[in-house]
Amino acid sequence: MSEVLNMEKVRIGIVANRFLKKEPAFANEELTYTMQGNIAAVIESGALPILIPITDPGDATQYLSQVDGLILPGGQDVQPKLYGEPESDLLG
Repeated sequence: MSEVLNMEKVRIGIVANRFLKKEPAFANEELTYTMQGNIAAVIESGALPILIPITDPGDATQYLSQVDGLILPGGQDVQPKLYGEPESDLLG
């Protein structure tokens, strides 16, 4: 066998987003997701996408030890009070 066949793919973690609004179409469950484009980009690069759910912050080190790279795609607005700033009328 060639060495190429024996090589493991690089594992790229994609930090998931959460959809907190309960929707009847999804049995009123909250969703953990990423955009398909994130997954497709990792696959097209020859790597293996690994979706990382938002869980206890103490689990982050263990998740990160399982991947070779990380994508932080962003998501919902972050409340300004969480980083010490006043709220703005411009927030969505």
